[in-house]
Amino acid sequence: MNKKVLVIDADDTLWKTQERYEEAKRRFAKIINGSLNEEDVIKFADELDLKRGMEFGYQRTRFIESLVLTYAILHSKDFDPKKEREIKDLENFVFDKAELFPDTIHFLNFAKNKFILVLFTAGDYEIQQKRIEDYPELRKYFQHIFIIEKKSVETARNTYEEYLKSYVSSPEQVISIGNSVRSDIIPWLEIGAKAILIQRLSWEFENMIDGVAASQYTVCDSLLEAEKVLNFW
Repeated sequence: MNKKVLVIDADDTLWKTQERYEEAKRRFAKIINGSLNEEDVIKFADELDLKRGMEFGYQRTRFIESLVLTYAILHSKDFDPKKEREIKDLENFVFDKAELFPDTIHFLNFAKNKFILVLFTAGDYEIQQKRIEDYPELRKYFQHIFIIEKKSVETARNTYEEYLKSYVSSPEQVISIGNSVRSDIIPWLEIGAKAILIQRLSWEFENMIDGVAASQYTVCDSLLEAEKVLNFW
């Protein structure tokens, strides 16, 4: 029996990235130290960043620029260039080495014996490449590693037609697993594949989408739970 293909997301599926964004926002709120409380500042920054996410997607500069814009709007009368530099310096913290989830290696050791593994990650190429290079020991698990600018139905279909089709006879033998309904679930369901959503801490933008019923995919709280599901697929 031929192995099925397991397409695995990276950010906030294998390693933690959103935690750094959340901490950066807390540090940002302390830097600007205005009349608004931390919760209100972060809420304002989140709303602005979500709007900009629709236009700029995963561009490296988007998040920090959203924080600077938030500061400029909330402190238009007492804008301090020194604080602006402190805010921009948060970029180094956000894009420092990401920490693997505790269940990542265990899951990959399980999955490599049952599936053909493909790493399928999106975002700024240099950032994604660095995160992959930070964990060279993970390369051995994957038959292919793809870094793309943005995940979509088109990229899922093209990846299947150009690469995955040589391993399986139909998209039904492909399973996508990740933390984003927008990026990891819908594109693959649209081409006929199966999908598992891992409920990790995620950027709200990733799950702000309508038109897909939860019954169409499986939801798990961790990769360990996903392993139990995959044992029956």
